[in-house]
Amino acid sequence: MKVLFRSCILLLLSFTYAGHGTTPPRCLKPPALGICRPFYKVFYFDYTEYKCRKLKKGLCIGGTNHFPSQMTCQNTCIKAAKPKPVCSVEPRTSWWLCLLRKKHWYFDARTNTCHQSERKKCGKGDNRFSSFEECMERCSYVGCQKCKNGIPYYYPNGTTPCGAEPE
Repeated sequence: MKVLFRSCILLLLSFTYAGHGTTPPRCLKPPALGICRPFYKVFYFDYTEYKCRKLKKGLCIGGTNHFPSQMTCQNTCIKAAKPKPVCSVEPRTSWWLCLLRKKHWYFDARTNTCHQSERKKCGKGDNRFSSFEECMERCSYVGCQKCKNGIPYYYPNGTTPCGAEPE
């Protein structure tokens, strides 16, 4: 019975690995179970849901499937899609937008996140969005996740607009 169970697990892992293409083997391993001291802000890759999760109490950081931040986990384990053409364009400056002092967001393909433009760099062009959410929804390959109360959240510099922890 144990052999059958192990075979099923290996088969599941092979399908998961094949389905996601270039997911590194360390991301396919489960986090170690056990009683350990609490670790804060440690993340692991959940290959069944294909996303990074915060390590819960009761799990240890043994093994190799642990990361110091969600961004590190995502950069390591989630296959990076090529940025969409509109999202990979460098934002251009526009003096008249600076005069209007309109805030806007642009996508940075190197970090896979959106940033608010500086007042000195008032951008124009396609890589310009009126909100962080619009920018991330259009450009990020991580996708829109939800807080426990249903409001979308993202992780610019480790923060969440609704203040919730990942589910």
